[in-house]
Amino acid sequence: MKLTFVLFLLLIMLDSCKSEKEIAPTEIWSEGCVSFKPDSKGFLLSGICCEYVTVSKIKIKKDNSFVTPAKYFTYTGAGFQQSDVNVTGKISEDRKSLDLSFEGQGVSKTFALKSGGPTASCLCGCD
Repeated sequence: MKLTFVLFLLLIMLDSCKSEKEIAPTEIWSEGCVSFKPDSKGFLLSGICCEYVTVSKIKIKKDNSFVTPAKYFTYTGAGFQQSDVNVTGKISEDRKSLDLSFEGQGVSKTFALKSGGPTASCLCGCD
């Protein structure tokens, strides 16, 4: 009985020491017309002319960084083409800034996003 109780306590303690925690998709970060916001399946990075990125979930490490698989969509002239990318990021302790980066079509893309909605509107004409 005592051994079972000790094992139970040990499991609870180990579970509370997890090195990753998930970001709930409830916040919006932006830079100019680019925004990273919740959508029906996780997060959406949009406002980039003729491309966007979808992220299903983000698990941040103790140092507030993360690397997560994502889907990158780019406009081809006949529609959007999908490819797999890894999004790397770091969220500030106060959750007021979020740095994101990924490589799309061989080009490194980096964003320094701040808490809140987009501060500009960009018209690209790709849709």
